[in-house]
Parts: sequence; structure tokens; C-alpha cells
Amino acid sequence: MKSNGNCLIGVIRDTTPKASPLRERVRFWGHQRDVGAVYRTIDFLLTGLPEKEALGLNVIEAQACGTPVIAPDAPPFDETVMHGASGLRYRDPRKDGGADFERTLKLVLEGGFRFDGDSAKAHLLRFSEDAFIERLRVLKRTLAGTGPGRIAP
Repeated sequence: MKSNGNCLIGVIRDTTPKASPLRERVRFWGHQRDVGAVYRTIDFLLTGLPEKEALGLNVIEAQACGTPVIAPDAPPFDETVMHGASGLRYRDPRKDGGADFERTLKLVLEGGFRFDGDSAKAHLLRFSEDAFIERLRVLKRTLAGTGPGRIAP
């Protein structure tokens, strides 16, 4: 459940053995039928490392449900998480020994971050069904105008 002093962080993959500083606050959820209900019960979604994600649908779902995301500042999260509004991104812990991740956790655990619903909503429009349909239309037009020996307009 959401808490008033003890931040509850949900993860999709079982990373709890690696999350020792947060052990009592991290829950591994695994497969859920009603993800919206789960996202509404946690304070933050903690992602895995960037090479484990293609787009990170769970990241988009969490934000759409009003749950902020904590993620490395690397693709795909640099596109899907609006730092400071829909979540927080931190430097890859393999590059700085986890120092920025620790600063991010301290900010979160001290209540120094608030989800900005209006900014998140505008940001998430980029991942709406209509936005994807438009991207496919542009791709289709581009591909129809190209072929061997042709250059797209």
C-alpha cells in the first residue's frame, strides 16, 4: 500500500536480492492481471538496467496510473520517463558506483519528489495509440516512396 512515511517501491523483475538498502521497502510483483490496481498501491516503480528493456511498457503504464518511475538515465528511459515530472532518472550505477542512485533514493525516501500529473499526461501523449498510428502512417508513406535506387522525399 502507499505509505505516508515508508515509501513502497514496486519492481517487475525480481531484483530484491540486489536492492539490499531498500529490502524492506521493495516488493517483487511478478505477473498481475490488473496492473493498474498494483501501480496505484505503490509509491514508485523501480526499473531494471537499460539493456533489459526494449520500450518499457511497464514504465508507461505506471506513469499513466500516476505512479512515478525511478530509472537509469539511458535509453529507453530517457525517452519514456520525464525526469522531474513523471519520475526520476539516475546515472548508471556501473559508471559512478551507485552514487547518483543513492542520491535519488535519498530524495525519494525524504519525500523530495512529487509526481506532476499535468506534465506527465502531456508527456505520455507521445506513447498514445493515436501517436503510434501517426508514426506508422509516416513510416508507410516513407517506405512507399523508396525502393532500390530511390530516395524518400
